[in-house]
Amino acid sequence: DSSVAAMIAGSVPLQVILLRTLARDRVALATRLSVLGGLAGLALIVIPGGDGASSAIGLAMALSASISWSLGSFFAHKLPLPKDGFVATTWEMLSAGVFLLVLGVATGEPGSMDAAGFTFQSIAAWLYLAIFGSLVGFTAYAWLLRHAPISKVVTHQYVNPLVAILLGALVLDEQLTLAVAAGAALIVGSVFVAVRSENAAARRLRSPAIADVRGTPADRSV
Repeated sequence: DSSVAAMIAGSVPLQVILLRTLARDRVALATRLSVLGGLAGLALIVIPGGDGASSAIGLAMALSASISWSLGSFFAHKLPLPKDGFVATTWEMLSAGVFLLVLGVATGEPGSMDAAGFTFQSIAAWLYLAIFGSLVGFTAYAWLLRHAPISKVVTHQYVNPLVAILLGALVLDEQLTLAVAAGAALIVGSVFVAVRSENAAARRLRSPAIADVRGTPADRSV
């Protein structure tokens, strides 16, 4: 169900920490604890409202998607990708679109298309998702992966369910429970800790480089 899918998607920061550990990166204890805290907060938000049974195929697809996202995020700065985030996103969407088009034709989806389903609302929704949900969103994500620590970038996986809950309360008058409030507090606190921890780690990495460039006081006087 949607709760399990949200939990699987929310495990991306934990997967990234695992990948960094396997790659022998130095991961601060505060960052690791923030990942566990964020997962606990995510569980408080999505599990109480979950209903229905999840199919094995659906779970496998959700898990495969989250692992793919983690691997892509982790190797993004290690692979020779285009430096321009917009160009990288264009290639990503083009290749994914061709793959899904071939897959759709192979599974007979064109035969199930209904011309009545092409309404102004559906086309507008598709354009919104294609432009803002994909092109703009992926371009911003690609830029962040190049300019921010990955453990800080992937914290958005915690915030997505929280934003959905808040919009549901504001737009659909859904009731906010104590569990949701506690989960939201855990998520916000975890993101705060992760951001501070990764910023501190980035400053420590930059310090030796700055010292080497500037040199000693005698070097600067020369």
